[in-house]
Amino acid sequence: MDYNAFLKQVINGDWKSTQKGFIVYTPEKTMEYFEDISNEKDIFLADFKYVEDLFFEACSNVIEKFSRSENNKDVFVLALYVDTEGGYCGISINTESEYRKIIDKWYPDESEEELNSLYGVRYHDSAFPFTFFSELITPQLEEITNAYYCINTEHPILDVQRKIAFHKSFFAEHLILIGINVVNRLKNIFSLLDTTEDFFAYVTLHDVNAELSELLIKKTVPNVLFDQLFSKK
Repeated sequence: MDYNAFLKQVINGDWKSTQKGFIVYTPEKTMEYFEDISNEKDIFLADFKYVEDLFFEACSNVIEKFSRSENNKDVFVLALYVDTEGGYCGISINTESEYRKIIDKWYPDESEEELNSLYGVRYHDSAFPFTFFSELITPQLEEITNAYYCINTEHPILDVQRKIAFHKSFFAEHLILIGINVVNRLKNIFSLLDTTEDFFAYVTLHDVNAELSELLIKKTVPNVLFDQLFSKK
């Protein structure tokens, strides 16, 4: 199975990992493998729900802070970038006024149809003017992402203060599902933003094809709104 087909199954919740047991990253910068950690009192398990809650709290705090800024006006899109290699996330936000400035400066000759398409500048997070990455790294989350990175890349160079375990299956791109869950959980937090009627939020990944990008957006955007914005575009 190629990587895009694998990601499609993960995003749809169809991937069933056969990996059993746990991987532990230690303060000595080593990796250990366990079939069971229930009797290992000095090992902390960073399970799916725990990591999701950490990202949700971090994202909530960033959005709340942005909502109190002078930039919180006519927000029309928010993207949650998920880096499944490094184990971190970032938030990008676009507003109508800042978007017009970008278009006037860089894309004055591009048609509205091209700009507003699903893959146009208007909705492409690389062009969003407000970005928050380091702001999402809380002390708790930093230790978890350090352990995740070192295990996932087999490059044990970062520090942790305790032994941190993950289910082996966690590394089958489960951060994507965490990202989707977080965006859907943030709907009440989005009410703090001054949003347009067609505001939406979505998960984005690095270097995926158009089919996967669309699939990700549809996981957090209502079908009616998606069709309203992108049908026949």
